[in-house]
Formats: sequence, C-alpha cells, structure tokens
Amino acid sequence: MPIQIQCSGCGKQYQAEGHLAGKKIRCRQCGTVFVIPGLLDAPEGDPEADDPLRQLAALEQSFGGDSTIITHSPTDLPIPEDIQITTGGSPFRYNTRLNYPGAAVVDRWLPIVLLVGGVLWIVATAFHSDPDKPGLAAARLGVMFCTYLALIFPMGLKGMHLAGRDLGFNLPRTSTWRALATFMPMFALGAVMWMIGDGALSALIVGLVVGFVLSVGAMWLLFRLQPRELPGAAGYAGGMVALAVGIAAGVLIGLNALLSSALVSLHKQHALASIPFGIGFT
Repeated sequence: MPIQIQCSGCGKQYQAEGHLAGKKIRCRQCGTVFVIPGLLDAPEGDPEADDPLRQLAALEQSFGGDSTIITHSPTDLPIPEDIQITTGGSPFRYNTRLNYPGAAVVDRWLPIVLLVGGVLWIVATAFHSDPDKPGLAAARLGVMFCTYLALIFPMGLKGMHLAGRDLGFNLPRTSTWRALATFMPMFALGAVMWMIGDGALSALIVGLVVGFVLSVGAMWLLFRLQPRELPGAAGYAGGMVALAVGIAAGVLIGLNALLSSALVSLHKQHALASIPFGIGFT
C-alpha cells in the first residue's frame, strides 16, 4: 500500500511503496533527510527486503508516476539523481534548480549570454585599441583567451570542486560549462579595463575585483548555491582564480623577457611594433 510522505523541512509531499517504510530519503527541494513512516515487516526470506539497490529502484519507480508529488505538476517530478537512500555519515546536498520566477530560463540561457557577451566585448575592445594593427590585436586576443582557457577557468572550477567537497554540496552535471561562463565577467572586465587603461596595473586590478563580484552573482545562480554556501564557495573560487592570475602574469612576464632578450641579442629591437603579449609590456 502506498505511503504518503511529507518532508519535515519544506513540506513537499511524496508517495512511496509500503515495503520501503523505515528507509531514509533526501528531499529533492530542500535536501532534508527524513524517514519513510509506517514501518512494515517484510516477509521472512524475501531476498529483496534487504537489497538497497532494489529498494532504491522501486522508490525511483514509484516517483515516476503522475501521482507521486501531490499538488505539483507532472513536469516538476523529481529525477532519480535527486533522491537517495542514505546509509549514515555526512550527506551531501543534491544540486537542484533554485526556486524563483524564471529560474529555468536563467539556468539555461545565462551561460550563453555571459560567454557570448564577454567574448564579443573583449574582441571589440582589442580591435578598437589597435585599429591600425589588426594582426597585433588578434595575437593579443589569442594570448588572453588561451590564458582564460588554460588557467583561470580551470582553476576556478577546481575551487568550486573544493568548495563542494568541504561545504557538503554536489555540483550540477554541467559544472564545466557553468564554470566557463561563471568566471567570464571577471575575465572580460579585467581584460577590457587593462586595454582601455593602456596597460595600467591599477586598471587591471580594479577590473578583476569588480568583475569577480559579478562572477559571484553568476556563481550563485549557475551553481545553484544556498545563501550559507555562497561565501565559502566564493572564497575557494576566488583564491584559486587569484592563484591562476598570478601564474598567468608570471608566464607572460617570462615570455616577454625571453622575447625581448632574443630581439636584443639579434639587434632587432624594432622588429616588432609592440609586444604581442598585451598592452603595457615593454
């Protein structure tokens, strides 16, 4: 006989088969762990009674019908990954979409808007800064985007993985794609401020700091963080991104020194109109 279940944390209602009574499940909406009420004795000798995999499969199957969640539409039914029989220890919060008006639209389109908008802004600024040197602008764009793809974005994603491990939450299945978009505001604003500031270090720092604040907002929405998790996640990601920026600066300064030394040794100091690694390098 089906058992009516109500989450003790948020009140969301579920329905489970009777033989799952006494098992623990996690609410897909708020993450609260609660016990299916109405303990029933399973027949002795039933091999399925103590098989957690079969019990989980049965629970997931019971959650697949239209009548599983009462007072909710069928499109809001939980997916199997959001429901789990726990066996003790410190459970991780399963990552589910935030509940606010337009959440589905934001969750789907915000990464595209951030990536496309950031890339177009950087490209337009680069060619506007050097309108008579399109080749130099293209080379600098290549260096900047390689820096983002090879260092800043991967290190930011690593920070999110560390935050999820230590703060107890799972990342979305598309976490790589979301991280690629999350840190684009910081990268784009830093790059633009650096270019329009004629390579001034202060302009770069201001752009990175202000851009990171915007990236934290994107992090909250795209990684579906709870308010208590946002400061810690921002700290982990910010530390890893700052490390990536420092490594990138060291690499570019080293490459610039090597190129300058090579040109001086070859007596071709004026062979290049400007250093291709970025504005501000001499």
